[in-house]
Amino acid sequence: RDEILDHSAAYIVGRINIEASSAFLESGFFDFPDTEVALSMSLFPGKAEAGQRLLIFAPDGWVLHAGTFQKLPGFPSVEDLGSLQCRASNGALQSIYALRLQQDLVGSVKCRFNRAKMCDNTVRFSLRADTPATPGDLERWK
Repeated sequence: RDEILDHSAAYIVGRINIEASSAFLESGFFDFPDTEVALSMSLFPGKAEAGQRLLIFAPDGWVLHAGTFQKLPGFPSVEDLGSLQCRASNGALQSIYALRLQQDLVGSVKCRFNRAKMCDNTVRFSLRADTPATPGDLERWK
């Protein structure tokens, strides 16, 4: 069990699961400006309530474009807070996309084919990003 005593920290709702098998990148991983990225995610356990923020952290070297977040069917209404930058523990700037939920994001819903059973509530979204330049040590990425 994760527990921190005598420290103030942000309230954590649960775990977000990104489904790697359904991730979509419009262009290649390196050297593509303004490419579409689409992801599917689900939340465990319970729900994230309206008013809470969802922060999407970009991989190193990526830049997320402000105003490009698109909720796909099933994703709750959000307020787009835009693209931000924060300084990572190594000192590098990291791109973050921030959203404020306007509706609850529930972790499970009644299954489509068996209404007596509960299933993961997988939602999908997309946004646009610049991917990093091709690194000098490309052999490492093969």
